[in-house]
Amino acid sequence: MEEGEMPSRSTLLYKLGQEAVNRRLNLDFPTLFQDFPTLFQVTIAFEAPAEFTEEMRLELLQLLEQLKQSGVITERVYQRLEADIKASHIKMDIELFQQAENQMEVYENLQLNDLKPYLKTLRSSGILSADGYTKLIQDIQTENIASNIDLFKHFDRTVVFNINDYSKKLYDYLPEIYQSIVNMLHESGIANIKIGSFSVDEKMIFSIYTNGKKYQYNLYPVIKNKFSIPIAERREFFFLFNKILRDIGSSYRFYDIGTVSDELIGLSALGHTNKFGFIALNNKQFKLFLDKSYIFDLNNFYEQEKYLTTGRIEEIITILEKIGLLSHLTAQQINIAEDNIRQSYITNYNQLLEAFDTFVPTIDLEATSTEDKYKRLIRKFAEVSRGNFTPTDISFDWKNNQTAEVSFKLNGKHYFTNLEFQDDFVDDRRLFSLILQLVDQTVANDGRFYPLYEKRNYITGYIFLTSEQRRLLESEKLLVLYP
Repeated sequence: MEEGEMPSRSTLLYKLGQEAVNRRLNLDFPTLFQDFPTLFQVTIAFEAPAEFTEEMRLELLQLLEQLKQSGVITERVYQRLEADIKASHIKMDIELFQQAENQMEVYENLQLNDLKPYLKTLRSSGILSADGYTKLIQDIQTENIASNIDLFKHFDRTVVFNINDYSKKLYDYLPEIYQSIVNMLHESGIANIKIGSFSVDEKMIFSIYTNGKKYQYNLYPVIKNKFSIPIAERREFFFLFNKILRDIGSSYRFYDIGTVSDELIGLSALGHTNKFGFIALNNKQFKLFLDKSYIFDLNNFYEQEKYLTTGRIEEIITILEKIGLLSHLTAQQINIAEDNIRQSYITNYNQLLEAFDTFVPTIDLEATSTEDKYKRLIRKFAEVSRGNFTPTDISFDWKNNQTAEVSFKLNGKHYFTNLEFQDDFVDDRRLFSLILQLVDQTVANDGRFYPLYEKRNYITGYIFLTSEQRRLLESEKLLVLYP
């Protein structure tokens, strides 16, 4: 480090952690890893020993003392790690190095002179009060912040949790988490929500009764939130409260502190922390920080999300049925889709169309091969056309390693087009153009396929509509057919 070959103490701790991992791998798999210790670039989780003896504890405390004496960690980090070892939260040298690395990374990033402009911005935006600002400055000066989650404990409209304070079972601690969120909403004046009852079933579907309504969220939703806020939420069960806040007309939404703080502060030391939490931000506050971080149309997101209340979603479903857009589905399929919608956090009109299988998505995650992808794609066009596009004899043939021919029969005639492949890119516009052109030429009831746009020049799929269906959907502002 003195010679400049290692940039920081957290980097040194990372190297020590990697050496500990390699030692453990060679111990567990000596013949596999002894000659190729760095062959596999993978993340491996080691299970802590079931029995943590006093001898093992003393060894870890001695190792921690070495880190302190060599100056690799600060006195405050030493004190926290010592407490964790004594409380049996750290049971392995790998865990010790990882926790030390995370905490030192936070320490190295939280230099007060660099952070003050950011904290002043938080104050001016109403996220951090004057009292919270003072307490946060004190915590930084006294090294009382072990992770970026700790930065938020003095913020307004936040709830922060340490999983060590609760039972390890999600079923057990979640009601307490939800009640803490309800209390914060009430104390901050955002909303007065009274939970009548709370439950979690075996499928990990969370249910809350409040304001005379039942709200649900599936932790593993069928309808993915790909049109939602551009962050990968770690603990999505807070979406349940976003649905409630939307229904009561609040301008606030909850965000996962871990993902938001990664973006705002630039810290990523969350992989091994036991802490998590949520922050309530309004549209203006959220855009202030993330609008420049993503190529993402936040205005369009909020314009659609805020109108998709429970009542409006029910109205839209009725409209889709009334205009015949669901006529190709059975009653059972419609019921399943409605259940999936109720258990998801819908933020975009396209999610409703996708839930009912009414349009052809351009990305098929279930395809098993390139050949399967394009065969499924053509069959999907046929399915959602509700009998207006009926191809047969669908085939996919590679001509060489960069070109493939896709063909099918329609009304007794043979049609084909070539797809050009270059590495991970494929130019499939010819196939879409061929299908759209054939439907225009052969369908007599003025029905045609329209591209659906998520944002400018990005097509999420194609939907089959008659001119009357299109008119009704556009009058309800449920479609974006042109960029």
